[in-house]
Amino acid sequence: MKAFGLTFLVLALVVSPPLPAAVISFAERLDSTGANPTFLLTHSANNFRPHLPIYYDYSFIYRNVPGYLLGADSVKTRYGDSQDANYRLRLTLDVPARLFLIIDDRIEDIAATMPWLATMGFVDTGDNADYLYSGTFVRTLSIYRADFPAGDVVLPEQNSPLVGTERGGMYVIGAVSTIPEPCAALLLAAAGAMWVRRRVR
Repeated sequence: MKAFGLTFLVLALVVSPPLPAAVISFAERLDSTGANPTFLLTHSANNFRPHLPIYYDYSFIYRNVPGYLLGADSVKTRYGDSQDANYRLRLTLDVPARLFLIIDDRIEDIAATMPWLATMGFVDTGDNADYLYSGTFVRTLSIYRADFPAGDVVLPEQNSPLVGTERGGMYVIGAVSTIPEPCAALLLAAAGAMWVRRRVR
């Protein structure tokens, strides 16, 4: 009976890992432009899944998203804030984290439009996401990433130029912890040590 209980404990630890804690604990706008609130911070295993909204204020939905974003903390921004010249969004990271910025591919020269990306350490992952813009019409997005320690991070303006007569959408944000999760092998080793101690006793 004791052996069965120990086996059940090991399986529970391996099959049911602890729920991840929030990475972004707080977010606020520092500039005075735009309506308030103009973003939505969510902690959910469903963040970034296909068929869910990409923006805070529009019904456009994701179609394809890289797997590493699924379940990441999400900050859905307002589509129109892409034109806000003094945009400032402060994020408070509870743990060391990797931030992802998902940026509209209609910005022809991201390096010139958003020079702060390189200054803050953001690099292009080479991966893309996309979303349904109108019916079956697809817009593509590039994904940039940078690692930050716990604490505050201030993300500045996109301030992107018009694309013809349209404006591109504002960047949106994802965040995952960079603290390694305890692996199944370590849990099994701990359970094995408990079993040996029981046998010795």
